[in-house]
Formats: sequence, structure tokens, C-alpha cells
Amino acid sequence: MNKFFKIFLQILLPVIALGLAVYGAQKIIASKKAPPKVERVFKGPLVRYMAVAPKDLKVTIEAFGTVTPTETLEVTMQVPGRVTELSKNLVSGGFIEEGELLLRVDARDYELAVEKARAEVAKTTYELSKAEEERALAIKEWEIMASRSKMKMERPSEDSLVFHGPQLNLAKANLASAEAKLAEAELNLSRTWVVAPFNARVLSESLSLGQYVTVGKTLATLYSTEAAEVVLPVLDSEMKWLGRFGATHAAADGPPVLLTSTSNDTIKWSGRIVRTEGMIDEKDRTVNLVAEVKKPYEAGKSPLVVGSFVKGEILGKSMADIYEVPRSVLHEENTLWVIEDSSLTFREVNITRLTPENAWITEGLKEGDKVVTTRLAAATDGMKVRYDAEEGAGR
Repeated sequence: MNKFFKIFLQILLPVIALGLAVYGAQKIIASKKAPPKVERVFKGPLVRYMAVAPKDLKVTIEAFGTVTPTETLEVTMQVPGRVTELSKNLVSGGFIEEGELLLRVDARDYELAVEKARAEVAKTTYELSKAEEERALAIKEWEIMASRSKMKMERPSEDSLVFHGPQLNLAKANLASAEAKLAEAELNLSRTWVVAPFNARVLSESLSLGQYVTVGKTLATLYSTEAAEVVLPVLDSEMKWLGRFGATHAAADGPPVLLTSTSNDTIKWSGRIVRTEGMIDEKDRTVNLVAEVKKPYEAGKSPLVVGSFVKGEILGKSMADIYEVPRSVLHEENTLWVIEDSSLTFREVNITRLTPENAWITEGLKEGDKVVTTRLAAATDGMKVRYDAEEGAGR
């Protein structure tokens, strides 16, 4: 019996313990009160904004172009000959000063031609003097004969053979021909050397001492270092921002331009728009503005090398009381989201100018307006929003 009693206790005691545990848990749960219900109010999505204020802005039009020389010269000879003298600066990349001798060819043949022509002039000058004396003698003899004649004699014409007219005319023609040959010989002699007509840099050359050069062959190419040009294509619609120049295209009205190297944005040059090219591009409706920079190789400054690719910033009109906002905050071309009393308001504005990054607004905003800069997937006019300033000051 003790054995059955032990088995009974082993089964009954766990059941009693489990029942007591369940009963106790129910009592504890029943004694707890339910938490009060709190209604959550949705205050709208969190957005960021920028406070706007009017300011004075100056229009800047950006364009890109390649530097080209204002003047280019191909060096050729007008007389043939062997090179006897050559400038040490006449090498690719060399700098040449105005009036500097570039090259000289052997001038001995041309000097001899000048001496020969001078001798011919002296000879024909003597022959002319002789013809004039013979003419004067012939006229005098005729006048003596006429005075002694009992019959009236008609005076011959001045160009008649009696007065040696043809002989005099021939002597004059021979002298004129000799003088022309002398002038030609002296001109050819002066063409045996070439000097630089302006300050220049050598683009290319193919010359050496002793080389025989012919007429018309290009021996070197120079370009002026007095000024450089950059052609900047600008949309025709942008010309209105360039003041008087936009209407007149006159050099006197040309706006200033700042050029910046595309390979090193710390290198800049100042210039001015001097003209436009002859037509508007039919495909992209652009006008080519020509910017000129004086002294591109001025000592102490970074050179504006021909062939460089540069960015041009053309300074246009100044405008007052402009609200400038990023283009990214625009909706439907001319609508902004503005916060008014914690509500999102759709505001139509008047945009006077669009740049690649910003929009310039003249009407529709007032100082202190909070323009939403956050993009929302869905927004309605008048919806509630929470907002933080762009600077991080929150509400």
C-alpha cells in the first residue's frame, strides 16, 4: 500500500501545483487595469525650407571656346635666293619682336642689278640732255632761216621731225624705262630680307642657313601676341541680358568677360566682347560672340596660349530685388511650395531668368517666405507639414 500511495502522490502533487499556478496567474491578470487610450494626431510630413530675401544680382552668361590668334602671317619670299642670315628666334614657339629681322637671302645678284640699272639711268639721262640740246639747236636754225627767207614760212609743230620731236620723245621714254628698271631692281633688293610686322610667336617653320628658297613657298607661320580671341557661342535668347550690346552688337558696347582655364580654374584672364560673327546658327540658335584679350603673353602673368580651351563668364545686366532659388524647388515650371502657418501652400511666381542651377523670381514671393526644398511623393495645397530650416534650426 505504501507503494501505491507514493505513486499517487507523485502524480497528484504536480497537478495540484499546476492548478494553483494557473489560478494565481488569472488573479494577477484580472487585478491589472488596461492603459488609457491615447489618440495620435498626424501633424504632416517633415520638410525642410529656405527663407528667401530679395537681393541685387548681375547676369553672368557662361560659354566655352578655344583660344585663337587675332592675326596670322605666313612668311614667304618674293625673290629667290640662298639663306645667309636667320633669326635665332625663328623656331617653333619662339617670340619675335616687331621689326626684328627674320631672314635674309644672298643679295649680291640684286645689288649688281641695282648698279646696272643706275648706270642705265645715267646713260639715258645724258641721251635726253643731248636730244634737248639738238632740239634747241634745230629750233634756232629754223628761226634764223625763216627770218632770212623772203617768203613766209609756216612754223612746224613742236613734235615734228624738223624740231627733233621724235628723238626727244624717244630719249624721254628711254630714261623713264631705265628709272623703272632701277626702281624694280631696288625693290627686289629690298625683298632679300624679311622683318616681323608685329610682335609675334612662331607657330611653325621649315628653314635653315644655306637653304635655297623660292618665291611663294611658306617658310614659317607667325601669329600676333598683341591680342587673342575666343569665340563663345551664346543662345540668341540670352542676348537680351547683355545690355546695349545685345541690340547694337557694337564693339563700344561690348560687355566684359572673364576667361578661366578648364584645366586649372585658378588661372584667369580679363577681356571684352568686341563683335559677333556674321550669322545665327540655324540648328541650335546660338550667336557666336568674339571675346578679345589684350597682351595674352604679358610678362608676369600666365600666358593665354593659342589652342587652350577656356570657360567664359560674360557679365551682363544688373537686376534689383530678385529672389534666387534653386531650380530643384520648382514645380510645374512656375510653382513653389511655401509654408504658411504650418500648412503647405502652392504659390505661382513670375520667373524672369533660369540658369542651369537657379531660378530668378521677380513676383510671387516676399521677404521671409519659407520655400520648401524637400521633394514629396504626394502633396496637396493646404496640407499640414512639420518643418526644419535648411540651417538646421528646427520646429
